[in-house]
Amino acid sequence: MGRLSDHGKVSEDEFLAYKKRKKSVALAKSIIAFIIFISIGFLVYESDLHTIKRVHQYFSSNIEENTIGTIVHSESRIVLGKVSAKIYFIKYKYSVNNREFIGDLVNYNWPSKDVDLILQKYPVGKDVTVFYDPSKPNFSILENTFLGRDYWFLFIFIPLVSPLIIWGGYYVFYDWVD
Repeated sequence: MGRLSDHGKVSEDEFLAYKKRKKSVALAKSIIAFIIFISIGFLVYESDLHTIKRVHQYFSSNIEENTIGTIVHSESRIVLGKVSAKIYFIKYKYSVNNREFIGDLVNYNWPSKDVDLILQKYPVGKDVTVFYDPSKPNFSILENTFLGRDYWFLFIFIPLVSPLIIWGGYYVFYDWVD
């Protein structure tokens, strides 16, 4: 707690300094907990379970093979939920080792803001390159790219800016006393 005075007691100045440090550390921990809570909450609220599933699929799959497939269904739909949205609904068939599969994953950006562009790119009957996981050939995708612009916030902004906010918050509130 600090040095003891000649009488075995802490001076008032030492006690106040200790109290000030203790408040600062407590406040800094509160800020860190708050930022972590808000970040997780934002991820879950904005991304919803479908997007979290897509992120998991991206990192857990081993898509290294491709084959030729054909678009068998291509349309847009209006989905009602938290927020109504126009989405594309595309299905394609492809064969791996003489087994036929049906896939519906176009890319990892879902829902896409470019529904009409995606539908123009993948009309019914078009031959397409289908990327698939050789150990799980039923898992396939048409556009095997990184998660894309919709997810930059999760992988760049939060990890880079959160430490700055925590560091800044700690030093701003370090001198705070009641």
